[in-house]
Amino acid sequence: MQALSSGVPSSRHWVRCLGVAAVVLALGACAPDDKPDLASPATSPDPSSASFVGSSVARSAEASRARPSTTRSEQTHYIEFRSRSAASYGHTFASVGKLGPGDRIETTEIVGLHPATESVLPWMIGHVLPVVSETGASDGDTEEVYWTARYRVRMNQQRYDDLMVQIRQLQASSPAWHAVFYNCNAFVGDIAKKMGLKTPENTLLFPKEYIEELASLNGA
Repeated sequence: MQALSSGVPSSRHWVRCLGVAAVVLALGACAPDDKPDLASPATSPDPSSASFVGSSVARSAEASRARPSTTRSEQTHYIEFRSRSAASYGHTFASVGKLGPGDRIETTEIVGLHPATESVLPWMIGHVLPVVSETGASDGDTEEVYWTARYRVRMNQQRYDDLMVQIRQLQASSPAWHAVFYNCNAFVGDIAKKMGLKTPENTLLFPKEYIEELASLNGA
């Protein structure tokens, strides 16, 4: 679903939008405020070509899109789709970078869509109207204790370079953030689609559920 960009929607359209936004806000109000203590190391070795961690329990599976021509030793880079807890309903984002010995993360860059600035005001407005967004790290993204689900895909240097070009193009388009029409799930989903991965149809899932379904759809 694309972000709203121009034009003035009809009054009936906005009534529907406000109704959906009200449901989203209600869901957010029901989300726990506590930040869970999760024990799910992102750097543990995994013999599969994809890994998934949910609710602090690690699980491994062969990726449905594994490429036989690419050996394990050539898979020096990764993208890891993640969700984390927050005072509201959470956040979905991705970490990309290089893997070191033992599949430990050597370099990382966070990409994800969220309202610009750390102020709560744009986030609140974004449940009714699209707001200016940022596509980098947000507060809490790098703190593993807040992560609730993870799905990692390993790749070789060439595939990583190609993916980064696509991510830069997506970031450069500067999509507006809207809680319903184009949110963090939708942004992460667009990255996954560029990789040829299957993505959940419903972008209004809670972040943890979105990552869990993304992993399940792709064989993890």
